[in-house]
Amino acid sequence: MVEQIAADAGVSRAAAYAVLNPGKPSTIGVSAAKRKQILAAAKKVGYVRNDLARSLVTGRTNTIGLCVQSLRDHFFTEFFTVFDDLASRAGKATFFASGEFDADREKRILNSFLAKRVDAMVVAGYNLAPMKARLRRYVDSGGVILFLGSVLLEDQPEIAFDETRAVSLQAEHLAALGHTRVAYVNASLARDMRVEMHRNRALFFSKVWTRLTGHVPENLAGDNPVRVDDVLADKVIEGRYTAVACANDTLAMSLISVLGQKGIRAPDDISVMGHDDVFLSRMFAPPLTTVRLPVAPLARESWRIIAEALGSDAESVRPERVVIRPELVVRLSTAAPKE
Repeated sequence: MVEQIAADAGVSRAAAYAVLNPGKPSTIGVSAAKRKQILAAAKKVGYVRNDLARSLVTGRTNTIGLCVQSLRDHFFTEFFTVFDDLASRAGKATFFASGEFDADREKRILNSFLAKRVDAMVVAGYNLAPMKARLRRYVDSGGVILFLGSVLLEDQPEIAFDETRAVSLQAEHLAALGHTRVAYVNASLARDMRVEMHRNRALFFSKVWTRLTGHVPENLAGDNPVRVDDVLADKVIEGRYTAVACANDTLAMSLISVLGQKGIRAPDDISVMGHDDVFLSRMFAPPLTTVRLPVAPLARESWRIIAEALGSDAESVRPERVVIRPELVVRLSTAAPKE
């Protein structure tokens, strides 16, 4: 087909090849006018570059695998939207999958990425330890892994939010309102508490709250990482808490909804605060007070790290660590406790 495009454009085969393969080094000089003719001829015949054939030559597939913990709290959907837009503009295709806190499912996802020979991975893992040896071989063979929040391989880059600051913002806000009897509703004890990030959120909230108020908060958790059931809601009611801080926004919104069905209103009867600032939190009734984890900057920085690593001639990737600061967002789901 390259010969036909070259003939239609009135140029040499070498010139057509150089224009149709812009990422491949070439000594052929092509004027802007000739380039336009070649691209017009290619479009006319429906030319599509064979990336599979190119990968056999370059060793690159122009693909990136994204494995995240869960899509049910909406956090990673925004991350993927921003990241994929940047990657596609650079000619990269992304494979996006969610482990949903299932170690076997996560293992299958990562193995599929390896089988597809992706150039890089972005991984927010649940239980990566069983894959450590295979991921080590992948990195040693030239692959790149960016870890979100926790590092399995110390020589690979990591990007994370300042989780200690995020939890401190929750505690400081509720303490400033005058609350003393507070509970922390965590993600699932059955699964999500084994994720280091969520375990640390609960532990650090307790530490900060005790230091600020002299009171020890109650730690509550149900059997679902994003949904509050009647049993957990009843524990909140029975505890006569004036405020609840939640490990993520979806839990907070679910708690407000279930409590509302039982006649307990936020913030009139109880203050409820989230964590993440997912898109739905600002449209919820009442709009959710939360801690914003800036997802777009996280995605942009993630793409920058991946792009620089793939474009580097260095034998190894720099083990960069980027920390993004959270922000307090005060809306209408929190207020001072009733007298």
